[in-house]
Amino acid sequence: MCSKKFYDEFIEGCSKAYSRKQCETTERQRIQQNNDQPKKMTNYTSLGYSKTRFDPSLFSELLTFYETHKSSSVPEKWPAGNTFTNHWSSPTLMVSLEDPSFPGGLSLKSRIWSSVQKSLEEWSGQKLKKTSLYGIRVYTEGSILAPHVDRNPLITSAIINVAQEGPKAASWPLEVYGHLGSAYNVTMSPGDLVLYESHSVIHGRPFPLEGSEYANVFVHFEPVDEEGNRVGEKVNNEEKGRLNLHRAAAEGDLERVKKIVNKEEHKVTLRDENDWQPVHEAARGDNVEVLQYLVSKGARIEDETGGGGGIKRDVKWWAKESGSKRVLEWLGEL
Repeated sequence: MCSKKFYDEFIEGCSKAYSRKQCETTERQRIQQNNDQPKKMTNYTSLGYSKTRFDPSLFSELLTFYETHKSSSVPEKWPAGNTFTNHWSSPTLMVSLEDPSFPGGLSLKSRIWSSVQKSLEEWSGQKLKKTSLYGIRVYTEGSILAPHVDRNPLITSAIINVAQEGPKAASWPLEVYGHLGSAYNVTMSPGDLVLYESHSVIHGRPFPLEGSEYANVFVHFEPVDEEGNRVGEKVNNEEKGRLNLHRAAAEGDLERVKKIVNKEEHKVTLRDENDWQPVHEAARGDNVEVLQYLVSKGARIEDETGGGGGIKRDVKWWAKESGSKRVLEWLGEL
């Protein structure tokens, strides 16, 4: 943050909106994650970030979409006590690309994903799998974004700057800490594309926005091998044990899932560090047999993962997002 005085006011504002305990708990987790997570991750580039330009034709469509629908933006929902933004005093807004009442949004989202994936794969040298792109976040006057690293599976990512208003908005810096430990202030103009390793590069906007709006799209991927399996995570034995059920569900290994569930220390509703349960991994991987088994053991398809934009990210949502036809058929959606 900018100064101790500013930080104290930031925490006080959060505490008034929620409770001091909730806010301080989130802060401890953010700081701990910043300290611990980068050491566990594989880095794919020498610096950790790069700035280029987004596809001009596609950007023109994105800007038109934003200008058409920004009057229908909605407040972004943040968990109680969340300190990644000062949303209690400077709300962040969302223009969803998934809202069915916004014509062309889903098609535009698909083409943005494809374009950014190509740029990120060329830059990182890795085969990537899409993980998150839900819309246009609009920061309002006075907004800050606390320095942080993203949770898995938000690993290889990009920011598209869509629009900004205010004489000083153009100088609102994205602060990143590269792989060598140096800090860089990156400014963006509409149409700029910043590529960054969001799982290991601490990034944020710790200085208040001096402008009325600053609109970005965040696009996230994770590296995978030729078979589509997650790669690049350095975990110790304890963490492997905690994630075994999620991995087995993601891989569709029903026999392994059954063995793990039958052990008393494992629960089918276990949540990982990203607030995912095994049912969400099974749904995303179109592993309907695993999903059916987990549900028979007490998992709930209506349980949600975390995420911004006020969108209900339950099993059905992840199945639709991932095109999991067998799961959607079982859910009666096809």
